[in-house]
Amino acid sequence: SFRHRYNLERRYDGAVLEVSIDGSPYVDLVDAGGRFVTGGYGTTLNDGTNNPIGGRRAWSGDSQGWMTTVATLPAAAAGHATRLRFRTADDASFSADGDNGWWIDSVALGVDAIPPNASVAPASLAFQLDVGASATGAVVLSNAAGSAPLAFSIETRGAAHATLMPYARSKTGTGKANAVRVAATIGSRTIARTPRAGSPWMPDGSFTLQLDDGSAETALGAGSASGEQGAVYLNRYVASDAMTIHSIGVYWPSGDGDLGGLQANLVAYYDADGDGDPRNAMRLGVDTLVPIGSTGTFETYAVDFEVPAGGDVYLGFVDQWAIAGQFLPRLFPAALDQSASQGRSYISSATTPPVDLSNLGNNDITGTIGDVEQGALDGNFMIRAVATGRR
Repeated sequence: SFRHRYNLERRYDGAVLEVSIDGSPYVDLVDAGGRFVTGGYGTTLNDGTNNPIGGRRAWSGDSQGWMTTVATLPAAAAGHATRLRFRTADDASFSADGDNGWWIDSVALGVDAIPPNASVAPASLAFQLDVGASATGAVVLSNAAGSAPLAFSIETRGAAHATLMPYARSKTGTGKANAVRVAATIGSRTIARTPRAGSPWMPDGSFTLQLDDGSAETALGAGSASGEQGAVYLNRYVASDAMTIHSIGVYWPSGDGDLGGLQANLVAYYDADGDGDPRNAMRLGVDTLVPIGSTGTFETYAVDFEVPAGGDVYLGFVDQWAIAGQFLPRLFPAALDQSASQGRSYISSATTPPVDLSNLGNNDITGTIGDVEQGALDGNFMIRAVATGRR
C-alpha cells in the first residue's frame, strides 16, 4: 500500500506501477497478475502523442489531494526477488496547470498493508433501569482479517456514560431536527432518454436494492458556473436485519462533459434508528475508489460493506475528482430517474468544500433531493446494490 497524489495532464501524461520478478523486464503490475484492491488506475492514456506508456491504463488528471492505493502482488512473486517501479511518463507537449507531478509516500509491504476495516455490532445500546440499578451490554468491535491493526478510543459523555465513537458525531438531546433546507446549489441537465437498464450481477441467494425504473431523464451535480463541487449522492434502503452488500451499480450519465476515466468513491452508511435522517449515520468501511470506464450504462463494482443490524442503509458515491471544489468543466455525475419518485434519494454537500464523508452531520446541505431543491426537483438516483442476508 502507499499514499500518493498527482496532477498530470489528463489522458496524455500518466503514472503506473510496474514489477520485476527475479530480474525479468518490468511489466505493469496488473499484466503481471497483480491487482488493485483500492485506488487503482482511472484512465486509459491517449496512444498518439509520443508518451512512452501511451495506450495503457494509468493514473492521470488531478487526484484532488492524497489518496491511498492498496495492491496485491502477483502470485508469481511469492518467494522470489521482486522489485517495484513507480513510473511516470509525459507526452511531447502540454503539462497540467498548477503544481504538477506525482508524489508518493508511506509505502508499506506485507500482510498488514490493507487498511483497518472496522465493524461494530450492535450500532447502539439502550437500557431502561430502576433508580440505583445497573446493567451491562456487549459491543463487538471487529477488524477484517489481514488488515492493519485497528486503533480506537472511548469518548466519555457524562459522568457514567461511555460510547465507542468510530464515526458518529457528538450530540445532545434525544430528538433530531428535520433535514436542513437551504437555497438550491444542485444543478441539473436533461439527458437523452435511455432504454431500461439491467440489474447488476447477482450471486445465488442474493437480492437487488433498487429505486429507479432503468431510464434516466436528467442528471444532477453540485456547484455553479465557476466549477463542480463534490457531494455525496445516496439512495436510502431499509434493512430488517444484518446483511452484506456485495456490489454497487451506478448508472453514469453521458452527454456534455466526459466522466470517463475519472475516479468515484463508493460509500455506505448505517443508521440504527431508521428515521430517514442520515446526519448521524455511521459510515461503513473505508474509501473505495473506482474508475468510470463507460457512460450511458450501469457499471457494477465489487464491494464488501457489512450492515450490522436492521435500520436505514444509505448507499452511493462521491464525485471524488471534485472534492476540493471548483472543478472544471462542471460535470453532472448523478443520473436521475424522475418517474414515480420514492423520496429516498439524498444529497449531502457543504457550502464551503470539502464535503465531510465520515460525518454527514457536519455538512450544512443534507437531505432528500426535494429538501435540498425546495421541491423544484425530485426523483430516484440510479444507484443499485446486490446484498445477501435478510431483506
